[in-house]
Amino acid sequence: MPVNIRKNIKKNSAMSNMFHEWFMQNNLFDGVKNPTERLKYFLKEIQRRVLSEQVIICSLDKNKQSLNVWETAPAKSEPILPENLTIDILKFINGSDKTWYLRDFSKNELISFGLKQEECYSVIVKNIYQYSDFQTAILIVNYSTILETKIFDFLEFIFPVLSVLVQNIFLYNELIKKNEKMKNWAKNVEERIKQGTKSIIEKEARYIAMFENATDGIVVLSSAGRILEINKAACEIFANKKSELLEHNLSEFTDEKNKLAQFIKKALSGTQIGPTNIKLKTFSGELTDIEITMKYVWYRGKKVVQCFMRDVSLRRILSQGLKNAKEKYETLVESSLVGVFILRDGKIQYLNQIFEKMTGYMRSELIGKRYADLIKHDEKFVFENKIKNELNGNQFEIRFITKKGEERIGEVRLNRAIVNGQSEIIGNIIDITDQKKLEAELFENEKMKSISTLAGGIAHDFNNLLGGILGYASLILSEISEDHEYYNDIKAIADTTKKAAELTNHLLAFARGGRYRVEQIELNQLIKNVIGILAHTPDNFIKFKFKSNNDKIFVNGDMQQIRQVLTNIIINSIEASSNDAVIEIITKTTKIKEETDLNGFHLKKGDFVKVTIRDYGRGMDEITQNQMFEPFFSTKVSGTGKGLGLALVYGVIKNHSGALEVKSEVNKGTEFTFYLPVCKRQAEKTRSAVKKSDNVSGHIFIVDDEKVIRDVSKKMLEREGFDVVTASNGKQALEIFNERWKEISVVILDLVMPDMTGEEVFKKMKQIDKNVKVIFASGYAPEDREEMKNFTYERFLQKPFRPQDLISEIEKVSN
Repeated sequence: MPVNIRKNIKKNSAMSNMFHEWFMQNNLFDGVKNPTERLKYFLKEIQRRVLSEQVIICSLDKNKQSLNVWETAPAKSEPILPENLTIDILKFINGSDKTWYLRDFSKNELISFGLKQEECYSVIVKNIYQYSDFQTAILIVNYSTILETKIFDFLEFIFPVLSVLVQNIFLYNELIKKNEKMKNWAKNVEERIKQGTKSIIEKEARYIAMFENATDGIVVLSSAGRILEINKAACEIFANKKSELLEHNLSEFTDEKNKLAQFIKKALSGTQIGPTNIKLKTFSGELTDIEITMKYVWYRGKKVVQCFMRDVSLRRILSQGLKNAKEKYETLVESSLVGVFILRDGKIQYLNQIFEKMTGYMRSELIGKRYADLIKHDEKFVFENKIKNELNGNQFEIRFITKKGEERIGEVRLNRAIVNGQSEIIGNIIDITDQKKLEAELFENEKMKSISTLAGGIAHDFNNLLGGILGYASLILSEISEDHEYYNDIKAIADTTKKAAELTNHLLAFARGGRYRVEQIELNQLIKNVIGILAHTPDNFIKFKFKSNNDKIFVNGDMQQIRQVLTNIIINSIEASSNDAVIEIITKTTKIKEETDLNGFHLKKGDFVKVTIRDYGRGMDEITQNQMFEPFFSTKVSGTGKGLGLALVYGVIKNHSGALEVKSEVNKGTEFTFYLPVCKRQAEKTRSAVKKSDNVSGHIFIVDDEKVIRDVSKKMLEREGFDVVTASNGKQALEIFNERWKEISVVILDLVMPDMTGEEVFKKMKQIDKNVKVIFASGYAPEDREEMKNFTYERFLQKPFRPQDLISEIEKVSN
């Protein structure tokens, strides 16, 4: 029953008579039985009396941090305060019995600020009802402050009434729920009576059906052994009809009469007999082995023996076959190339020889142990989750620890099966550690190829930009004297551009094919020179130990690039070492007897020099080792990196037909080893100077898609007295050449253009003039791109180039 509000009001002597009379005389709730409707009327009256913009009753679910608005006055109006601000206010007053006004929220600046943002000039908040998980409160927003004292008195009066109203709503809702439960209960009882009667009839029918159709023979015997009831399967055992077997004594069908009598006696006393064997005879006198089980039951008010019979004469034959099949199965499992294990409740019940070999444990050490104990600690949860949720044969990878403590990777499949009546998990596992290592190497190679392509593309575009800068700077320098006020500034631009070009050469070296100036290098002497420079670096107290098995070792390559490789590796070793540490550098000639792959590098058979640079510094972890060859990757503080670092090392060694190997361990040091082909020492050849011809007849035809390259090249040549024709693409070039090929002496042709490649343009020019003279130019080197590798170049000029480089090539091809 709802709480009597009027009675409660009369008992509160502290309430003013004025408000008491108002409540009693207004008959606020007369004719309204629903507590929710009462609350609506009550809120409307509160809003009217305090002249409030809005009154809200709401609840906060403390667990979900969600707000439920019960009622508002005016009815069905949207709350003025945002939900998140209301939640913050209720959390702030949680557990408080006092009435909170706007000025009280100055303790919490965020709430106070939020209220002002919502243009709330007055607000009253008070808890009405509190559970451990729920908090119900009233919020009166923007009330009249003119009669504030009277309003506060009024509110103090109505708050107890409001609390009773809220409790009544809770009680009312509970009564409705219980009333519904009672109706449902009565309905369920009636339905259960109907279903129970039906179930009894169906159960009897099912029992008869089960009795008659049971695969085992069932015979009901009296205490004397007389057959009272018999099913179809038992009739088949005796090879006779039911009508001819009823009322016969079972002892008539066996020579073991005493044994049968003892079985019946024990069964009637409460002892279950069997399963046990007895020989029974059919009506024709044929003996057969029968497995029987006996127990007593009540039948028509009397104790009788229910006897289950099973012909086991065939089972013995099948049992032997099953035994043979089991032996074959065990042989197959033991000889399997896949690890096999069986789990019950997470513990190993069986494992084969391959599983023993894979883990390094003996079978006796693992039987009864938890399989999860073999798994790497941070992956145990994954395995346990697979056992619970994903036993559908799907494969997954797991890391396990061998007896020696080695971490291996296994590919696992799990399936659930019923074995000997118990649920077990059958698992297969393959050790894929070596396969994963190979996949990682292949991935690393593909990654390096992708990075190489990116680096080459950047270098090509950068070289085109540098070509314009260097060309114009060179032109200006040739036009002004050295005492000109801008001469040194422009020369600095040209010098800086050359240094930038060296950086692009490093990128190209990494991207399979920086344009190397191949010469014969005495490697030991080069190493000594690098050590000499780095050993005298300020604040460097590192000691170097150098040794070699040969006084002089010669290799063919670009000396600057090889020097850079040595410098980058040794600087890394210095920075990884502490003061007074030792860095060892060892060179040794060795022979590769057959072609081999080493860490993604291909080595042909022949003589090589093996260079080892070893430090005993802080070493590298696995993550750093996986990224160390990526361009611009660095472990140094931002801004202190030194260019391309080990990415340059990787590219240079690969492009010199060598190989690179790195071994590192944290706090134990790092060892870099690279291989380069050795060569026999050759006598140095004297280079003849390039002679400039007095006159080059005809026009120079410049074909390039970059406008800045066309313009600066044209100015370079026109300044030297050449007549110049230009084209911006292959199609335009062919149109011009078709008309003016007789007056064109040399074509300077860009190899990489968007619509038609330089190679395609050259082949079509050859069809017009088979003697056409072409100088190919590109930001790439010929070996940088696949489409350029199989093409023969008479003359090649790599961007950026200076005026003297361009003129020299024209003179060479003209002569």
